[in-house]
Amino acid sequence: MVYIHQAIRVPNGKVGGIYKRTPPENLMAHLMKKLPELPEEIILSTSVGTGGNMARFASLKAGYPLEIPASTLDAQCIGGLKSIEMGFALIASGLRKSVLVGGMESVSLAPIRIYTENDPRYTGKPYSQAVFSPNGELSLLPAAERCAKDIDKESMWRWFKRSHLLASQSKEVLAPYLCALEPKHTDLSFRPDIQLEAYSTAEKIDRTTTAPPADGAAVLYLSSDPQGALARIHTVKTIGTDPAFAPLGIRNVISSLNTDLDRIDLFEISESFAFIPEIFCNDTGIAESKVNVLGGTLAYGHPFGASGTIQVVHLLAALKNRNKSWGLTVIPGAGGLASALILENVI
Repeated sequence: MVYIHQAIRVPNGKVGGIYKRTPPENLMAHLMKKLPELPEEIILSTSVGTGGNMARFASLKAGYPLEIPASTLDAQCIGGLKSIEMGFALIASGLRKSVLVGGMESVSLAPIRIYTENDPRYTGKPYSQAVFSPNGELSLLPAAERCAKDIDKESMWRWFKRSHLLASQSKEVLAPYLCALEPKHTDLSFRPDIQLEAYSTAEKIDRTTTAPPADGAAVLYLSSDPQGALARIHTVKTIGTDPAFAPLGIRNVISSLNTDLDRIDLFEISESFAFIPEIFCNDTGIAESKVNVLGGTLAYGHPFGASGTIQVVHLLAALKNRNKSWGLTVIPGAGGLASALILENVI
């Protein structure tokens, strides 16, 4: 079995905000220094990372022994959950007894990239996003527009305001799981009373229905040892889905779990787009009162490669706070991927 012994994150920062000059490796090293035990291996995620093997850099920055291997993965938005899946597999297989997993992101410091002239994708101009599939789409926006065609904007705005309201009420619940780089650092400003009409456009998917990109980092310490564990990972799974409808991958991965959702107490559903929790509740009949009870990505922001891990941190915090047993989190990603995780709170 695989257990979670530690789950922490830094406060999320808006792009160009508190971490505008802080490399993401420094955020991760800060968290790694807070862990009471050393892992046997490190697997970390990033999406728009500053380059190189950032996990190894962070490990060395934190002063970890040279002998501990560290690897960085890029699975876009699902990376934070994918790192957990890989750590889970190492421990469940008996190859490792402990693994540090998580994600780090700095959209503020995302490198400026350009293809070489020999590359058929060369345009002579830098690009900020890679092409996620052979259909040539550069971002999730076209897929999101397709997925949201039957969801009205007012319904999405309701999720936006709900997320900010619940986040503004959850600071004490999350306090034990936050490790600020500096005492003055806090999460993004929550605005439950925001007048979204003033920022809305004619497009259904715009800044009023999309989680803002953010800078952040989060880690879990996984172990085979049940002694002193916070929770047990029951299941974690990643599947591929149609890139043209990537956000709807949550349907496929949840279905693949073959789990009775009625036995799940709380759900942490990605809010990368506001229609995702709406579709989840419509599909499953799950009460909104069980979903994103501390607020979601619409309020906290979306540090792409770290968001999956942050969702697990929040799910664990919510289960502990409400003395509940079972939780499920799910996140879709660009290119047509989706990951889900079920955990059991150790009460």
